Amino acid sequence: MVAERSRRKASWISALVLPDGGVERDASGNFDHRLLREWGSVTKSLTAAAVTEAARRGSFSLDDEVAALVPRLPRAKYAIGELIEHRSGLLRVPWQMMLRPSRDPYRSVANRALPERWSVPLGDRGAYLYSNTGYAVLGEVLDATTGGWWDWTRQNVFGADLARSPTLAPDQELMAVHSGTNGAPRRPWTLSNGPFAAAGGVWSTFDDLVAFARWSARGADTPPGWSRRDGADFINGATRDAHVSIVRSLDDGCVAVVHSLGLGFATDSMAVDLLRTARRPGCS
Repeated sequence: MVAERSRRKASWISALVLPDGGVERDASGNFDHRLLREWGSVTKSLTAAAVTEAARRGSFSLDDEVAALVPRLPRAKYAIGELIEHRSGLLRVPWQMMLRPSRDPYRSVANRALPERWSVPLGDRGAYLYSNTGYAVLGEVLDATTGGWWDWTRQNVFGADLARSPTLAPDQELMAVHSGTNGAPRRPWTLSNGPFAAAGGVWSTFDDLVAFARWSARGADTPPGWSRRDGADFINGATRDAHVSIVRSLDDGCVAVVHSLGLGFATDSMAVDLLRTARRPGCS
């Protein structure tokens, strides 16, 4: 693992994607573009795109209930489309994972399937409730209907320009991570090798993260898994130390992508400010 930190004990890298496809980058220090960076919940956009594409090809309907497609989850009485939109009633994460919040909440289910009882909704079906668990279930839907959500996604969603570095098994020598107070690398959460991989487990180079953001924002509609508010489409992701924010202006189509280590939700403000202060042809 490669610990990155600037003199302010945090680091960031940003890109402004212009309407003509050009990309302008900035960073808080000297960055190695070969390093792999956590996507966090930006992974949900990829999973949502894969599910939407599988539905388009006739593997299932977005109105189908999960229980009808995944026999081992008989109590999953909500539609696939409700999972994409966080309206299934499933909790953000099962309460059992939060009993010891100082630890990695995903370690207990590493290399295991999602426990069936965690697929039972405790909230109100149809009401918005952001859910990592819902996207873990979407991964199971793709496993059951396509033979494997990650392999199918790489083959059918990623284009040739996007398939180089995204991975669920990052090389530890190439993982960009935050450093602790003693300067040693801090180990990231174990999202990539368990049922929550489809909710937040992808790693890639920053360039491939930007390429995915540009691909996702190519149409006029809000991309699957994103949200729309206040004149922008956006998605963000947060893990133990990494934070990603992607924001597209509806006025001009410019897209800001910011990845940080140790900055937390200030990363979202950075992405918005990058769009507001842009003085480039085509960016208002």
